[in-house]
Amino acid sequence: PLFPSTTLFRSSLPVGIEAMNGDVSISGNRININKLSATAGGGTINVTGTASYGATSSFNLAMQANSVRIRQSGVRSVMNADLAWNGSTDSSLLSGRVVVDKLAFNQGSDLDQILANFSGDETVSDPSAIANNIKLNVAVQSAQSLNLASSQLSIAGSANLTAQGTAADPVLIGRVLLTNGEVFFLGKRFEIESGTISFSNPVRTDPVVNLQVKTTIENYNITASIIGPVDQLKTTYTSDPALPTADIINLLAFGQTTAESASNGSKIGRAHF
Repeated sequence: PLFPSTTLFRSSLPVGIEAMNGDVSISGNRININKLSATAGGGTINVTGTASYGATSSFNLAMQANSVRIRQSGVRSVMNADLAWNGSTDSSLLSGRVVVDKLAFNQGSDLDQILANFSGDETVSDPSAIANNIKLNVAVQSAQSLNLASSQLSIAGSANLTAQGTAADPVLIGRVLLTNGEVFFLGKRFEIESGTISFSNPVRTDPVVNLQVKTTIENYNITASIIGPVDQLKTTYTSDPALPTADIINLLAFGQTTAESASNGSKIGRAHF
């Protein structure tokens, strides 16, 4: 029979599913899904496959998603997917490939907040038994050029990641390559020279940053290297012409070196007398 059009919205879902309909046949305890389609986030989702029900339900499903917009935890993305979900309610595997076309964040998000969105500190709250039993092996890749955008930064690059773990506690492994863009730091605009965000911890999603950015202040070319895990980022500075680190920080914060600041302060003091 052909299922009538239905709509499904749940607060726990990052996308609303609507206009669901399909051609499904039932024989004994076996379900054949010849076609099940829906619209989701402005895109489409299609499911085909078989399932059986009883003491332990089993399934063999293929799922395709096209141009689906997802919003969750301040992250907005548009993606395509080609996935297979096989197994039973006791143990199953979700595998395949997801391609991210666009990625954006809350307008006020800075680099720290964006990296926190990728950290493993948040998992599915109160996960169901099924979510705990779904193992993941999903390639997560970018389209030709991935753009990360907010009012505080604009970054272009590419991603080659794998989602492992479970649906209740996913873990990202792989790397994001940053090729160009800009970030704002200490009120100054920095251009991105190069950078990577690496995910190598097999236990939790733990991004490690290696980012080089540059800016020019008062004819000084300043380069900042931001390196380390999200909760322990360290920044080092160099300049051309060369300046001590204290002078570079003073330039970034106040637009002048410590010597210039002291000189200006001295002149102001004499003017008051």
